[in-house]
Amino acid sequence: ANPNIGLAGERMYFAVKEKLWMPIKQLFYTIILMPKLMKLKKILQKPSFKKLFGGLYQDEALKSAPKGFSNDHPHIDLLRNKSFAVEREITQKDVLHPDFNDLVLATYFEMLPFRRYLNEAAMI
Repeated sequence: ANPNIGLAGERMYFAVKEKLWMPIKQLFYTIILMPKLMKLKKILQKPSFKKLFGGLYQDEALKSAPKGFSNDHPHIDLLRNKSFAVEREITQKDVLHPDFNDLVLATYFEMLPFRRYLNEAAMI
């Protein structure tokens, strides 16, 4: 993933968006149902990951469970997602700090297991 830096008002967004936007249904369910689902959960729940990204980027989601799944499915939170992405918000102060390169690298390396998971999941 190529990091993107953008301005929004007085805030800057460092979008290390490793993403899979609205994959086709077959790919979507391959991601969710593949045997490594717990690996994704572990990545998303890692304290350092949550601190930097807060979890998955909130994009479009299904209002109810996808066809073939119940609303009380243990992983309904993931099943409803149409996209998988993470994003870290940074300030102008962060960008101007002499250690900005270190922040970029640290962010990228924290996101790397998520990126690898998506790449592996997308291999049908």
